[in-house]
Amino acid sequence: IPIGDVTKTSSSTLLSGKVECGMLKVGQKVVLMPAKQECIVKGVQSRDISVRSVKTGSYCDIVQLPIEPHFASIGHVLCDASCPIPLVSSFKAQILVFDPDLPLTKGMQLMLHMYTNVELVMIEKINGLLNKKTGGLEPKRPKCLIKGQAAQITLRLHDAGRRICMDTKPPKGAPTSFSRVVLRLGSCTVAAGVVIELVDRT
Repeated sequence: IPIGDVTKTSSSTLLSGKVECGMLKVGQKVVLMPAKQECIVKGVQSRDISVRSVKTGSYCDIVQLPIEPHFASIGHVLCDASCPIPLVSSFKAQILVFDPDLPLTKGMQLMLHMYTNVELVMIEKINGLLNKKTGGLEPKRPKCLIKGQAAQITLRLHDAGRRICMDTKPPKGAPTSFSRVVLRLGSCTVAAGVVIELVDRT
């Protein structure tokens, strides 16, 4: 569950967000990433009704956790403790370039929008243009990307010490919000795509 809101009560921290995959139930052992704080779910409310469990696609108005609020922030992710989401500082993505005011080049800084998270990233490498027939990379690597081009690029977080929650597009089915990326430059959306490889993960 990507966290969309955080509220503190006298004894608990209350989170809200949509279940992107799997299920959540009262009594389940969970971990908040990237804080790596484990706890037990004390209560769940969906559509203003207290429930014992929720499944993929459900929106949780309240997830009650017995933790201090500084462990949870908008953009963090609540996971089952047995399978926490990877933490990443660098990744490869397949993108479609829209209509940027400037060509996209190596070293350019962009704002990454992903689920409820927003991060400053840098284009570390343009790996190549995608062949429309095969889906593979063209042999000649471009120096920049312009409107209408589909390409594979490597992105890295601007803050070298940070890690964010992310996953690759599943082999089958639609990508989740943890693998969909939107890239913006100022007020302009310049590209969008999916994560295909986690380069630097913990």
